[in-house]
Amino acid sequence: MAAMMALEIVGFVAGLASVWLYTRQNTLAWPVGIVNSVAWALLFWGSRLYLDAGLQLVFVAIGVWGWWRWLRGGPGDSELPVRRASTRERVALAAVAVTGTGVLWWAMRTQDDAMPFWDAATTTGSLVAQYLLGRKVLGTWWWWIAVDVAYVGMYAVQHLYLTAALQPLFIALCVAGLRAWRAALPRAGLAVVVGKFLPPHRGHKLVIDTAAAAADRVVVVVCERPDDTIPARVRAAMLREIHPAATVLVTPDDVPDHDPGARAHEISRAWAERVAALCRAELGAVPDVVCSSEEYGPRFAAYLGARHVAVDPERRRVPVSGTAVRADPRAAWRHLEPCVRAWYVPRVCVVGAESTGTTTLAQDLAAHYGVPWVPEYGRRFCEEQDVPVADIEWRTEHFVTIATTQQAHEDAAARLGPPLLVCDTDALATSVWHERYLGETSPEVARIAAGGRYALYLLTGDDIPFVQDGTRDGEHLRAWMTQRFREVLADRPEPWLEVRGGRAERLAAAVAAVDGVLGPAPAAELTRPSG
Repeated sequence: MAAMMALEIVGFVAGLASVWLYTRQNTLAWPVGIVNSVAWALLFWGSRLYLDAGLQLVFVAIGVWGWWRWLRGGPGDSELPVRRASTRERVALAAVAVTGTGVLWWAMRTQDDAMPFWDAATTTGSLVAQYLLGRKVLGTWWWWIAVDVAYVGMYAVQHLYLTAALQPLFIALCVAGLRAWRAALPRAGLAVVVGKFLPPHRGHKLVIDTAAAAADRVVVVVCERPDDTIPARVRAAMLREIHPAATVLVTPDDVPDHDPGARAHEISRAWAERVAALCRAELGAVPDVVCSSEEYGPRFAAYLGARHVAVDPERRRVPVSGTAVRADPRAAWRHLEPCVRAWYVPRVCVVGAESTGTTTLAQDLAAHYGVPWVPEYGRRFCEEQDVPVADIEWRTEHFVTIATTQQAHEDAAARLGPPLLVCDTDALATSVWHERYLGETSPEVARIAAGGRYALYLLTGDDIPFVQDGTRDGEHLRAWMTQRFREVLADRPEPWLEVRGGRAERLAAAVAAVDGVLGPAPAAELTRPSG
């Protein structure tokens, strides 16, 4: 009895020390572990746990092999680095564990073994775990945790209380080893995240952030279809803003994944070939990590020859989806970044010639709905020139500055997420003013204007008295500019309405038009482009 107690103490101390050294990747863990295995082999034989006793002798042999592997198993006979098991290794080792447990259980039922099934299961599991430990595979810790949990009950039943009490300590050390080895994993070279991102939301952000933590470089591939409700270039710009360190690429979404006859594996293989070619052409490398929350992720990663990292597949950490956002953006508002929120803020733009009440109507609309409004930047630009408007030597770059700044102010206000944004003129109005002063349109200003997107345009009519405030050209231009606005608005895709009459009459017409566009009731007076 005294000898058994002594063996248990030696095994306890050596076992605890070896596991602690393993967690620190210290090669002394192996000789200390050999001492632990010899002591426990004698202890288990005396307790009639014959498989466990034989297992310890196997561990002695594995200890010699593992010691050499850790010292010389890396590239160029260097120290062995920590790595993850490949999918093939996981499948093979699981098959070995199941088969080994079955064979040993059948064999030990004919022997005087106290617990044949559990002895067989822990023996096989320990062999797998020790093999992975010798190869410095991260998954070894998960196997050891499972085995040690089973050992607690086994040893307690056999009255090996000290050894049973040691197992929770081993489990705690295994958890520490798992964390330490995970931190020591070499970072991947390139991680890829593929999706529609329609629109980008914080679930996508979690996936891309996870990819950034796993690899030195991240590439985000945005899939593009002609009927996307948000153009791919816009989604790519959003993603570049949210993840400035990532490379964002756009590719046509033309793999026939909606074909009922297409098989899942064929689709994944086609996408793997597409992404590999795209990354090779743009980045000179093929991804070695795929991060996704989708069911197809592991399959796609396997065809790409990359490791798959599943990120919140059940949507528990970030309960949102692109479908849910598109159905009700406001309900998912907290899961959207400001640049994405700005896309979903409806904007009403008020345009018109000089002294037609555009600013007054913009202010009145904002006050009616209790929302912000964006003032006209062109007026402020003129005031900053320190010369009368008639004396400014206008150049195209002036109008580009006005249009760009007006759009920037508008976008900044939209990022705050109001339910509605009222804009006092826009880049389209700036383009008309370029015609007025330089006699022709500017392609660059027109390009800026084409990027604007509004729920409704309101054109203020020239039927109210002209008021000269010292900065205006004159009443003789109002009729021409009003007609020009009618023409350019007719070419725009957005609906528009010309409001006339007194201040209250204009506001009432404008409110009815806005409610008609944004609410359930149609606006009878709304002018939409034909065709």
